[in-house]
Amino acid sequence: MYALLEFNFDGQIERWKIKVKKHVNIPTETIHPRFSRKGNDIKYLIIGRNVRPEKIEAYFRDYLRNKGLLERMVRMQLVT
Repeated sequence: MYALLEFNFDGQIERWKIKVKKHVNIPTETIHPRFSRKGNDIKYLIIGRNVRPEKIEAYFRDYLRNKGLLERMVRMQLVT
């Protein structure tokens, strides 16, 4: 599973593809982000077994709101 995020920066569309990994050895409702070394952006998400897609989308919305990028987001799609 991965998330496709599209942003509008000065008339150009930028696409981010973020992997979502499901693990069974963590609590079932947990979402853990893993960050890249450069830029400190999300590299991938580790989720528990019972995390629903709505919670993943809400996590991305909260993360983008904190980074100040939510207003620039054009589309978000979870692909399984």
